[in-house]
Amino acid sequence: MNNLKVDVPANKLAIIIGAGGAGGNILQYIYHHNQYGEEIDCCALDTDRHVLSALEIPLSNKLLIGGKGTGTGADPEKGKQAAIESAEAIIKKINSGNYKFAFVIAGMGGGTGTGAAPVVAELCRSMGIYTIAICSTPFSFEDYSRHRQATEGIDNLKQHVDTITVFSNDSIINPDSSLTVPEAFNAADKIFYIPIDIICSILKGGGPLTHIDHRDIYTTLRGSKPAIFASGTGVGAKRITKALANLTKSPFLNHLKIEKSKRILLYIHAENEQNELLVKELEEVSDFFAEFSDGIELIWGYGYDSALKPDEIKVSVIVSGITDGEEVI
Repeated sequence: MNNLKVDVPANKLAIIIGAGGAGGNILQYIYHHNQYGEEIDCCALDTDRHVLSALEIPLSNKLLIGGKGTGTGADPEKGKQAAIESAEAIIKKINSGNYKFAFVIAGMGGGTGTGAAPVVAELCRSMGIYTIAICSTPFSFEDYSRHRQATEGIDNLKQHVDTITVFSNDSIINPDSSLTVPEAFNAADKIFYIPIDIICSILKGGGPLTHIDHRDIYTTLRGSKPAIFASGTGVGAKRITKALANLTKSPFLNHLKIEKSKRILLYIHAENEQNELLVKELEEVSDFFAEFSDGIELIWGYGYDSALKPDEIKVSVIVSGITDGEEVI
């Protein structure tokens, strides 16, 4: 597939491709919560005709792969073959616009998402698009074979993407919570949207002084496929400190510490130019970085987000190269 690679100018933010049942549900959530309009294109692909038809998104955003429409029976090899058979149709979808990023999203452990996601990712990369996989691992109560397939699927997916970020479905479970099962799945959909929203909000932040573009994100992520995405908000006194503290709640951290990273892109959002970040508040940022190693590579920016409250600050980070003696994922 590498011989398909072309270098074309990017004029849209991203294409988001949801593979399999979980990927389709997530894609449906993203489609209905997309804040970036025509800057983002969406496509749900599946081997199951009934699952695909049930999604509440336009027909033009759906793609049946493999032809039969009967699913894979939880067999990733069948998901892989279906994507390979439908490679031309997938390429046609990807070619609908020139993108800065391709996000491939899937719940790992099943058949279609686990098997098709690496094929889709490789097709995206073959067209010169920076490709990020966002995926989840099964709940701990699910059977061993699903966990094994998820592990093997993630290991395979790593070989076909520029960057990968993973969270566990167990991060949704709170013993003190009264979440219903549908609410839990909705919470998972929101988690999948975090990296997409962080990247897109940074690129659309409209910073008054410190502009960040997609090349800065590439620089932060380079050479380290596993990455962490986190954001937090703060209001009132020490709002920056509060927002930075909330970064540790990210489900993509996987119990690791941001302070162990080699590279970090930090972006601060205020509501608008009437509610600016104060120079003295940057001291709170300096205090935060006091725990990092001297060799850390930092890119930072500042912009606006009209969804914030007047006194609210949002801090988002993209983190790569965590070194603590163990793999990030």
